[in-house]
Amino acid sequence: MDLVFQNPSSETLSGTIMVALPDRASPCYLGMFLGRGSEAIQKVIDPGMLPGLLNPAPSLPDILLAPEISLSAKWETEQVVFDWGELRSAQVVEPVKGRKTYESVTRLRIDPALAEWAGSSTFSTRIFPIQPQSLKRIVFAYDQSLIPSDGKIVFPLPTLPKDVRNTRLIVHDVSTSFRKSSVWVGQTEVKPVRTQAGLMWAIDSSSPDRGVAFF
Repeated sequence: MDLVFQNPSSETLSGTIMVALPDRASPCYLGMFLGRGSEAIQKVIDPGMLPGLLNPAPSLPDILLAPEISLSAKWETEQVVFDWGELRSAQVVEPVKGRKTYESVTRLRIDPALAEWAGSSTFSTRIFPIQPQSLKRIVFAYDQSLIPSDGKIVFPLPTLPKDVRNTRLIVHDVSTSFRKSSVWVGQTEVKPVRTQAGLMWAIDSSSPDRGVAFF
């Protein structure tokens, strides 16, 4: 999940992100970019524009579940160059320890980038500071075991918040697992695109069909 949040106010804010994890899933990565995006980003006031600020051509993963995920911190659009600054990886900690560390570092007004795993179904992270009139970019990943059934593997799409206007799901073939597979959303087959790293499927995850099937 590559997420962008906006603070339109004139005050420095803190926030909490909570993610409901699917069955047989566990968090494997959290990162926070320390930059504001760009000075021009302060002009963004329509939340509906936020999905368009994500990298339209994300970098390909090198290996499955890499301990360090390579993410582009800079890209260009027709209007502006976005530079999100340094990517700081977080460490998943126990809730009590995470709370104490968060409170100590926020007194210094720095980005703690801490994560708390509150069990098998809920993941949360507290973000500080979110500067006035700026954006904050967060990247979160989880590892999920998918169990085959009737000759297919189904990946349930995450439930989207009501105010999310669009999003996307990119599936990369980083091994030989899916080289001969077909990918379906409901009754529609998704055609792959061949890249330097293998096959890639781009899926509109706002589809009413809430699952992606691999045959």
